[in-house]
Amino acid sequence: MEEMTTLFLDSVLGEKKPADGCPKTQGAFPAETPVGMAYVPFQFWERVYDEPTALARGTIFPSLDKPFIGEEVAGLGK
Repeated sequence: MEEMTTLFLDSVLGEKKPADGCPKTQGAFPAETPVGMAYVPFQFWERVYDEPTALARGTIFPSLDKPFIGEEVAGLGK
């Protein structure tokens, strides 16, 4: 993977290192994990919301119910 990255950078940037300000980092995934590939864990079946709650929340699964907390709620607005 590193060799492919070097070849890409050489062809795009004309140099053998990443552009200044773009540090090379290694995350928690193995080195051979492709860049830009999403990881979605397996979802197990669980109890579901009743119909009115599901419509109001936008999902039938409580574990997927992740409401947006905007600036005003977080105390950052106004």
